[in-house]
Amino acid sequence: MLDKMMYLPETFQADWRAFASFACAPMSEAVVACSQQVAAWCESHGMDGRRSYLVPLAVEEMAANAVEHGFAKTKHPAIDVKLILKHDGTLMLRMRDNGAAFNPMDLDLSAADPCSAVGIRMLRQGVREVEYQNTVGLNNVVVTLPAASQ
Repeated sequence: MLDKMMYLPETFQADWRAFASFACAPMSEAVVACSQQVAAWCESHGMDGRRSYLVPLAVEEMAANAVEHGFAKTKHPAIDVKLILKHDGTLMLRMRDNGAAFNPMDLDLSAADPCSAVGIRMLRQGVREVEYQNTVGLNNVVVTLPAASQ
């Protein structure tokens, strides 16, 4: 019924093998715990070592940035993470928060300390595609990582 109300095509999710959603409280300890949950999910679904390391690191980095910099003027901060594993092995990561608008791919890392933003640096090197939108006050980052053999 909800699919019809949302005008989703019948093929929506047909190419998904598995998915999971994680809520991440806007506190440092919760960010680490969320990253650990993401790592466990990746391992339980047979992700290769590179993605099993990269995805939780990216989640931790982006969520920590939101907690540290994005929520100063947010009354009820929230972060959520969604992972989608497709049948072809492609992994999609969607991070969403209601903090200040921030596209992690616009961050200029050329003059930054090489030890800063490690997760964003690694993410830029290992992804197929990154999309960012700020819609109705929500930051949405969707990262597509190819299967290990692609």
